[in-house]
Amino acid sequence: MRRTSPRSRPAPPRRRLAALLLCGGLVAQTGCATAKPARAPQAAFAALGPGVYRGGTGEPLDPAALDALLLAARVVLVGETHDDLEDHRVQDEVHARLVAVHELRAATEGGTARLAVGLEMVQRPFQPALDAFTAGAIDEPTMLDQVEWSERWGYDPVLLRPIWERARALGHPLVALNVRRELTKRVASVGLAGLSPEERTDVVELDLDSPAYRAWLKGIFEEHGAPGEGAPFERFVEAQILWDETMAATAVAFLAERPDVAAMLVLAGRGHVERGHGIPDRIRRRRPEWAGDAVVTVIPARPGARAGQAIAERWGDVVWISGAPAGPG
Repeated sequence: MRRTSPRSRPAPPRRRLAALLLCGGLVAQTGCATAKPARAPQAAFAALGPGVYRGGTGEPLDPAALDALLLAARVVLVGETHDDLEDHRVQDEVHARLVAVHELRAATEGGTARLAVGLEMVQRPFQPALDAFTAGAIDEPTMLDQVEWSERWGYDPVLLRPIWERARALGHPLVALNVRRELTKRVASVGLAGLSPEERTDVVELDLDSPAYRAWLKGIFEEHGAPGEGAPFERFVEAQILWDETMAATAVAFLAERPDVAAMLVLAGRGHVERGHGIPDRIRRRRPEWAGDAVVTVIPARPGARAGQAIAERWGDVVWISGAPAGPG
């Protein structure tokens, strides 16, 4: 293992880097690709209606089974397409269920019911603004201004409002997970080797040896007519891994420093969650004792072929099918 240390409404216009990075661009576009013919069991899974299913097997999870799975997890990650209202509705339901099951356990068995919500949408230097918001010291417009939401994220904050309002009402922390945009842009431009010593102080431990992840990115690039090799591709991979590793490292460090927090819900783009290549595997590398269902990924889907693919290929530990069919592909 090679390491180095130190969519709802249309998306707003993005810079070239942001258009390429997984959280808001290239992977989100893969749904536009021509669908391949479904094969069993994928074809059978594609016929499933709204419900919650185990990735890989298609086993239905009834409310009790889902609650037990969520309760056992230290980290639950829910992927999203950033401007997709239905994806955010699923995230909100997962958060509400997590709150309910932890409150019930605390009431019957003792312990803490406090949950953290980790946000890809906010970069780490802006944590004080989230702390002030959850403490009731500032209101939402002030918080959004202080985290530079419009400039650094840009999607409608109403999509996440129910979650952070619930967290604030309960006194639960919101956690800024993301690396500074300036650093990912710099890596995409000059690569990790081109960073200055000062820039390297913000680089967490990185595992750059991820063949499955690289192969997946290569396939996506080539589907869209871009070469999956050469210096630009290598810099893209480094920037993406820096992004994933920073979010994983921040989540793990927060939970280690806060024994009063029972678990964390991570909200991030699908490309950082699907198939486990991004944040989930990097959390598990840092905390190998979090095996099995201690780290759970949830992928929202619509009924149809892509839901069948998501289950068959285990894009998430849980595939949550809701809403109306997404149409072809």
